[in-house]
Amino acid sequence: MTVSSDEIELFHHLAAQATAELEDAAALALRHQTGLLPGTLDPLLDRTEAAMALIRAAQTIVDRNA
Repeated sequence: MTVSSDEIELFHHLAAQATAELEDAAALALRHQTGLLPGTLDPLLDRTEAAMALIRAAQTIVDRNA
C-alpha cells in the first residue's frame, strides 16, 4: 500500500508535536530534581499525556498503512 503525501506530512507533524511535548515534560522534570518537593506533578502529567495522545494518533497512521 502506498502512503499518501498528506499522511506522511501528518505523521511528521504529529511526531514533531510529540517530541515537543516530551521536551517540555523533560524540562519540567529537570526543575524537580533539586530542592523541595513540588506541590503537584500535574503539569508534568499533562505534558506526558499530551505526548501519548499524539503518539497514538501517529500510530493510527502507521497501522492503517501496515
